[in-house]
Amino acid sequence: MSEALEGKARSAVARAILKGKLVRPTVCELCGKSTAKHELIEVKGKVFMRPETHLISAHHWNGYEPENWLNVWWVCQGCNVRLGNRHDGSLTKEQAKEFVANWSYSQRLNDYPEIEKAAVG
Repeated sequence: MSEALEGKARSAVARAILKGKLVRPTVCELCGKSTAKHELIEVKGKVFMRPETHLISAHHWNGYEPENWLNVWWVCQGCNVRLGNRHDGSLTKEQAKEFVANWSYSQRLNDYPEIEKAAVG
């Protein structure tokens, strides 16, 4: 993957949003979560928004080639993290939905034991 192509793909999406050709939804296409709810986590005494609650992002699921620049799935940050570097068209949307549904937040916590869910309200 070329970082230059990735940047151009992101810019193309941003321009399309500004021109009204693409509309950023408020609900993730894969897990159905809305970005309206913000949960917080605590990491080493600092409070952050839980990754799953950030804005919906354009995921270039089929690569960064020019013909795919506007061919995106709208996903929450959590699903984007779960999908990782899967930008090669290897998953259908239905397979991606199943993949993220079977991935648990506790797996992420096991990877980063210093993260603890904060009871901030």
